[in-house]
Amino acid sequence: MTSKTLTGTTGNDILNAPGSVATLVQALEGADTITLAGTNDVAQAGKGDDTINLALTGGSVNTVYGGEGKDSITLGTAVSVFSGYAQANTGNDVIDFNGRTVSAATVGGNAGNDTITATANTTLSYLGGGQGNDLIDWSGAGSNTTVKGGKGKDTISIVGAAGTSTILGNEGFDTISATALTANTTVYIGGGKGGDSISLAAQLGTVVGGYLADTITARGAFGGGLIYGDKLNESVGGDGTDSLADGNDLMSFTAGILAEGTTIYGAGGNDTVKFINGSAAASALLVDTGKGADFIGHSTTNFFSIVGHGTLNGGSGHDTIKFNQALSGIILGGAGADSIFGVAVTGGGSIDGGAGNDTLNFTNGTTFGSQLTLMTTIDAGAGSDSIILATYTAITSTRAGVISGSFMGIVDGVSAGDVIRLTNNQAVAATANWLGQTQIYVGANAAGVTSAVASGNGSIAVYASGNDMVVGIMAGLNQSTWAKFVVKDGAGHIKTTLTAQDVTMSSSNFGFSVGSTNNNVGLTFA
Repeated sequence: MTSKTLTGTTGNDILNAPGSVATLVQALEGADTITLAGTNDVAQAGKGDDTINLALTGGSVNTVYGGEGKDSITLGTAVSVFSGYAQANTGNDVIDFNGRTVSAATVGGNAGNDTITATANTTLSYLGGGQGNDLIDWSGAGSNTTVKGGKGKDTISIVGAAGTSTILGNEGFDTISATALTANTTVYIGGGKGGDSISLAAQLGTVVGGYLADTITARGAFGGGLIYGDKLNESVGGDGTDSLADGNDLMSFTAGILAEGTTIYGAGGNDTVKFINGSAAASALLVDTGKGADFIGHSTTNFFSIVGHGTLNGGSGHDTIKFNQALSGIILGGAGADSIFGVAVTGGGSIDGGAGNDTLNFTNGTTFGSQLTLMTTIDAGAGSDSIILATYTAITSTRAGVISGSFMGIVDGVSAGDVIRLTNNQAVAATANWLGQTQIYVGANAAGVTSAVASGNGSIAVYASGNDMVVGIMAGLNQSTWAKFVVKDGAGHIKTTLTAQDVTMSSSNFGFSVGSTNNNVGLTFA
């Protein structure tokens, strides 16, 4: 409560509170200058471009209303801590705490393109830009503080240790920069409505892009937490009833290894999750891009690495997933015509293309680099799928029309129309049921069941009737012709065609050997 009132005029007044008693200063109209010297003084600037100085010594719990006009509210150097209320109201206002500590304070720019600067320790406070294209600079340390841009195209910059604080862009196309936050800082960053740009560093926490097409960039080794490209029923900064997830979001990680337990959700829209400049992900990584034609990887020609166990889920839509080496986890293409590219895999894992006409491509060409090894399961899923493999070894087991056995093998085609291509493979162990018209191509220099270059022995187990093309072998030194093994009925016998090839049968229906080949060979179970 104030016990004294100091009132100005309609002109340009200089109004100084005495400091000895709590004073209400009312400036009315004009370009006024107000100085508060007492701890509990109150300023009401009114209309006009006013200047309000808090010149007291020690702590301040002043209340300041800027009123209409382009007002400036500044703390003096003698103020140690501001714990009051500052509301700039309408106009393009400036609130500068001049390097002083802000604690348990409420600060609002309200309407207009406002600038709020807090460069010292800020705790337990609220900094809000309100309506307009606001600039909020919180470059000091602090914790338990909420920063909210409000409506408009806001720019929010956070530097230092923000503790367990909340940063909200709210409505508008906002820019939020938290690239200089101290590591292990736990924050919540929400872009809100609008296509926002959010940059962050090594902190922990939760990042939500919100509605529309957002860009989220981690410019350091992200410390772990949750990243949402779209708004998913988030109650922070909204009414908690939102369920839209429709933006084409871009989420990029430019350096370092993501911490264990990082989770990335794209939700709706054609989202892109990019791991750039050798960045990689530690164990327990989860990437789920949700609906839409999404991309997970480095670029169109490069791949990214996962250290330890991770899960990549493209969700529904025509997705593209590209990973490099050291993956031990789960890759899910989801529904849709997906493209999954892999390079080096060490340790058990699984790949599931899901429903749709998928392409699974694992090769060691100049683009892809090293070999795929010790993959546990590759699952093409439903649809007419294509699986392309080259120079891979030591696969342990598979299902759904892909590769397994002691070396390499085809286990279960699942859907008619699947295509599996093995280039320069070591061996094939075909041990389960194919459906009609499944095609398996094996390049020259293969051994075991599908040997067709020199000689070899093996067996094919057939469990169902149907005109299935089981194996086609690229024969001849120039790999210009193919040898086919055609299964019609598992209860029948092996018959041969083009007997220029040296093909013999064992006493078993399923045993055979193939000699040197320069022409086509056909083996038929009839």
